[in-house]
Amino acid sequence: MNLNKQVSFVDNWKFTFLIAMLLSTFIVFIMVFLQPFDTFQNDISYKTFKLVGYGLTVFFPILILHFIERLVYYPSRDWRLVYEVIYISITVIFISALSYVYQTTVFSDNQLSISYFFQYFLNYCIPFFPIVIPLLAYLRFRFGHIYVKNQSEAQNLIVKISGEGKEEEFIISFNQFIYAEAQQNYVSLTYLDNDENLTQRVFRSTFGQLAEQLRHAYQVHRSYLVNPYFFDKLEGNSRKRALRLKGIEKEIPVSRKYHDAIKSYLQSKP
Repeated sequence: MNLNKQVSFVDNWKFTFLIAMLLSTFIVFIMVFLQPFDTFQNDISYKTFKLVGYGLTVFFPILILHFIERLVYYPSRDWRLVYEVIYISITVIFISALSYVYQTTVFSDNQLSISYFFQYFLNYCIPFFPIVIPLLAYLRFRFGHIYVKNQSEAQNLIVKISGEGKEEEFIISFNQFIYAEAQQNYVSLTYLDNDENLTQRVFRSTFGQLAEQLRHAYQVHRSYLVNPYFFDKLEGNSRKRALRLKGIEKEIPVSRKYHDAIKSYLQSKP
C-alpha cells in the first residue's frame, strides 16, 4: 500500500457537518432500534432519550478534529493516505473515549478509570469498527476533493527511479518526466532525454512503488501518473474524460474524482 498517495480531503465545513450528522444518525439507529450488548434488557428511565445521546459522542469529535486537520492541510494543500489513516484512527479513539465518558456518567455509577476504559474499548467499541471505519472513510472520499499543487519548485529536483531488476535504475530531473503508465507488472515511463527527445522506458515495478519515487507527480487515473507541468487541457464529457499533455499526442484518461481538481488547476494557471 502506497501511504504517500494523495487522497481527497474534506475542506468544506458544510460537508464535514453532513458527515458528522450521517455517522451519528447511523450510530443512534443502531443503539435505539437494535440495542446491541443486551441493552434492551436494562430497565432504565428515559432509556431511548439517553441512547440518542450516543450520537453526540460521534458528532462532536468529527467537528472538533476538523479544526486540527485543517491546520495540517492548508499550509501545503497536500493530503496523503498516511494522514487519512492517522485522522481516522484518532477519530475512532476520540469517539470511543467520549462514548466511554458518556456511558459511565449516564448509564452507570462507576468511576472513570483508564483500566475500565480499555475494557470498554475492547468489548464495546472495537465491535463497531468494521462498520464505522469503512463508512467514515467512504463519506470522506465521497465529499472530499483533491487539490493539484503548482509543482514549479519541484521541476529541478533530481529523481532516482528504480525498478525491481538490478539494472533497472536511472536518474533524471523531475522536469524531464512527463507521465507513467502502469501495465500489469510493469510501468512505462515517458520522459525527455538530455537532448529533449521524447523517450520511453519500461521496467518491472508496481504503480505504487513508482508513485513513492515520484512524489511530486500527480495521479490522474488508477494507471497514470503525470507531471502537472505538462497539463495542457481537458477533453471529453462526464462519461469519458481525457487529459491532453504538452507535446504529447496520446490522450491520458482521467478518473472522475481527479477531474475537478485538474480543471481547477488549469483554470488557475496564467
